[in-house]
Amino acid sequence: MTELVKRIKCKLEECEFSPRAASLKAGLNSHFLQKLFADPSKGVSTTSLYKLAPVLQTSVEWLVSGNAPEVVFCENSSFSELVDIWRELSEARQKELLDFANFLKSRDPSE
Repeated sequence: MTELVKRIKCKLEECEFSPRAASLKAGLNSHFLQKLFADPSKGVSTTSLYKLAPVLQTSVEWLVSGNAPEVVFCENSSFSELVDIWRELSEARQKELLDFANFLKSRDPSE
């Protein structure tokens, strides 16, 4: 079993997801994880990992290497929507969005 598969199985258990449920929640084929577990040598695309990581409340970097911080993402639809929008933006627009988010944060009275 590859380290990637071990880390995915660990996160499935922590999040109390079946492989099918996690696959579907990530917008992947319902048998995506079952196929990966059956034959890890086929590998997995980066795109699929970017869809799966937030569902497993971690980062792609942690799934792939185990060396990055095991970041826990907010699990809500607004966060997922923001991530989807971010991925569709050009690099220049991503910078503008980040600058705007930092501006909003600086003006938040609760900070």
